Amino acid sequence: MIKLIFLEKEIEKDIIIKRIEKLGLKIDKIMIERIENCYNTFRKQYNAECLLDKFLSKYDPIVLLITNKDIYANNLNFVFGLAYPYRGCIVSFYRLKSENEEIYKERIEKEITHELGHVFGLKHCFYPCVMAFSNSIYEVDIKSKDFCYNCFKTFKRNIETLKSFP
Repeated sequence: MIKLIFLEKEIEKDIIIKRIEKLGLKIDKIMIERIENCYNTFRKQYNAECLLDKFLSKYDPIVLLITNKDIYANNLNFVFGLAYPYRGCIVSFYRLKSENEEIYKERIEKEITHELGHVFGLKHCFYPCVMAFSNSIYEVDIKSKDFCYNCFKTFKRNIETLKSFP
């Protein structure tokens, strides 16, 4: 169901794969691809929309791109990730880093879950669940790594609906 694409070789894969499986999703294919273009030399960042568009035109949905590079979208200074509903998402670990390995892993889990939530039709949530909007690392840290009841119910329903299509 999900094409997992790592944009660098050095990324820790186990935590990502475990989180995807915990969400009840199946990984269709795992690949390592090179980043070409999409770099904004003025900003010294990669354009998340450009990267997503590039890989979505190459692979059928659903695509999950993982990178250690700094990314941005639109006029935002940076994004932790970006998703296109029912198509795919990108998650950057660049701003999630921490001296504490457990905090770093939890941040990764949260952002992967958050962006996949958007892919499967969820909006930002007013509860402090994983779907709460995060504009800073502090906001990532204070939210739960799991869906609230309502988000979980919608997430599961949307996955089941997608599975019913050929």
